[in-house]
Amino acid sequence: MAHGQATRRNEPLIMRVIFTFHTFHEHLSFRGIHIVDWETHKDSTATAEGGDVAYIGHGTLLIGNGERTNRAGIEGVERTGLFLRVIAIELPENRDYMHLDTVMSSVGRHSFICLSHLAQQDVREALRHLLGDVELKFYDAADEATSIAEQHQCRDNMLCLGNQIVITYAGGDPINGIIHQMEHDRQRPCRVETFPRKA
Repeated sequence: MAHGQATRRNEPLIMRVIFTFHTFHEHLSFRGIHIVDWETHKDSTATAEGGDVAYIGHGTLLIGNGERTNRAGIEGVERTGLFLRVIAIELPENRDYMHLDTVMSSVGRHSFICLSHLAQQDVREALRHLLGDVELKFYDAADEATSIAEQHQCRDNMLCLGNQIVITYAGGDPINGIIHQMEHDRQRPCRVETFPRKA
């Protein structure tokens, strides 16, 4: 993927060289895994970064349209034909929302983390409609101030290890924070593993 930051623009070339010439590529091909050269599906203005991309299963990809991934990049990803459906989520034009995974993460088959500011833009209802899942659950901190503070600490950037099982950075507000809200949710509690964040 081409990157939105000049310092990262050579990364697609580096990845192409690795996947073309490393013996690992032969092993992937042998197992029937086809590597798509995304560069052949985009125009020169396209940018896309991994932090904006979230595969949620059943051929559906969520992708953030913001500072690092632009509309041309999203269209290039769609043209690869790898996904049945690509859903673009508009991110505010603000450094705090650099990637989709800093404001929204999948935490299970029917659940997401969703920062309060993003939720105010009707993202929740739009996803319930597009995914055909009226039971879709969205977790957030107990109040907007805590939600914003914890997003600045990357607490919304969670890795889903299994259904309702995630790992994220330790810390945050012990009562109003996202971790407490997830672990003590009455309908769908989550198991949250943590690791320390380097200063």
